[in-house]
Amino acid sequence: MEQTLFKKMVRNIEILDERLTKAGVRFGLNPFDTDYELVSDEQMIDIIPYVMMPIHRKHWRYGKQAIQERQRAGTYHIFEAVINTDPSLC
Repeated sequence: MEQTLFKKMVRNIEILDERLTKAGVRFGLNPFDTDYELVSDEQMIDIIPYVMMPIHRKHWRYGKQAIQERQRAGTYHIFEAVINTDPSLC
């Protein structure tokens, strides 16, 4: 059941993306395609040090920083992260 809900959420996001892209084109914009990925809070916290700044390289120090941040912050939620590349990653 959870997988079905997940698929519905992704499809709803894709529908909204299509509508917003069409609206942007009508206003003369040329938006990038967008790839969406839904992840858990823990996965988001783990990947932020590696992917949020394109200049970062996969290095043990960033993973170590993520673990330290998680220990200091306790429980929190990151609701959205966008990387403005072509295609955009959300």
